[in-house]
Amino acid sequence: MTSSPVGHHWSVKCDWLTVCFPLENREAVVELVNVHLGAGEDLDRGMNTYRQLHRWESGASLAWSDDRAEFMLALNGDSVDLIPPAQLLSFMRTAIEELGGWSTRCDLAFDDYTRELLTLERIHAAADRGDFCGFKVHHSQQEKLRTGELLGDAHYFGRRGKEGSGRQIVFYDKRLESDGEIDCIRMECRFAKDTAELVVQALASSFTQEAFERKMREAIGGSIDFRDRQGVHRHKDRMQRFDWWQSVLDVLGRAVLVVHHTPPPLQRSMEYFRDTWAGNLALVFELAESAGIDGDAYITGLVKLMVDEGKGKLSDGWRPGARSLGLDFVSLLAGRAR
Repeated sequence: MTSSPVGHHWSVKCDWLTVCFPLENREAVVELVNVHLGAGEDLDRGMNTYRQLHRWESGASLAWSDDRAEFMLALNGDSVDLIPPAQLLSFMRTAIEELGGWSTRCDLAFDDYTRELLTLERIHAAADRGDFCGFKVHHSQQEKLRTGELLGDAHYFGRRGKEGSGRQIVFYDKRLESDGEIDCIRMECRFAKDTAELVVQALASSFTQEAFERKMREAIGGSIDFRDRQGVHRHKDRMQRFDWWQSVLDVLGRAVLVVHHTPPPLQRSMEYFRDTWAGNLALVFELAESAGIDGDAYITGLVKLMVDEGKGKLSDGWRPGARSLGLDFVSLLAGRAR
C-alpha cells in the first residue's frame, strides 16, 4: 500500500483520491481527515470552480461554495500515505457509506522494485506495434539531455480529463521522476468519473483488509492487456498474451471493470418515471407494510402487473425502437402512446 521497504519486490498503493460529498457533511469530513492529517486551515481563495478552500499541510484540499449542494475533498499521494494502510479501508468506508461520498478520481499504483517484471523497453515496443487492448490512443514521453542521458521516461495509454474514457494508464521510471529516491518502475492507473466511483465503491465494500488489497491489485491488473495482435487470431480473447505481462498478472490478478452507461433517452424516461411515480409507490409501500404485507414483494408484483397490462395496450406490431426511445417513450409512460 505504501512504498515498499528495502528487500520487498513490489507494492501496491492508492496514490490519489478525490471524493465529493453533500454540503451538509462538510464538518464531519473535516473531522475525519483531521484524525490522520492534523488540523488544516481555511484559505482566502477557492479551487477549481469552488469559491472557498480548506487545506492541510500535506497538500490535501477541501473546496466548497455555500450555494452548491456538494463539496470536494482531494487527497494527493502524500496525504494518502499518511493514512496507515490498515486504516485506509475504514476511511473509505466511512466516506462512502456513512457520509454519502462518491468518488470522481482514484489513482492506484503498482511499483516493481525488481525493474524486471515491468520494463519501459517492453512497454514502448508493445505500444508501437499496437500489441495492447483496452485503449485507442497512446503516446510515449521521454526527456533527454544533449548527451542522451534520460531525465524522464514514460508511456501513456488513454486520455485524462473530460476527453478521456475514465481510465488512463501510465508506465514510468519512478527513479528518474523522483531523482533517485524511489527506485522502481511504476504502473499508475488513473480512474475518473463513473469508473472511479465504481472502483472506490468496490474497495469500500471490502469486508477484510486482505480483500481490500486484492481488489486494488486486480483493478490494476485488469485495466489494460498486452497481447500479440499480429498473430493468427483476430479476436482479442484468443490472441496470445505476452509471457512478461502474464508474469505481472500472476502478481496482481485481473478484474475487468465494466461501467454500464444508461442511454440518454432511457435515462430521461427513468427520471420521468421516478419524478412522477416515486412518491405514489412509496405510499403504496407504506400501506402494504401497515397491513402486514411484504412491501417490496407487493410493489414488485404491482409493477409487473402494470407492465403486463401496458403491453396489451400497445398498438399491434409497434415497439419503440432506438430512435424513438426519447419523447415517444416518455409519452408512453404518461399514457399518451400514439
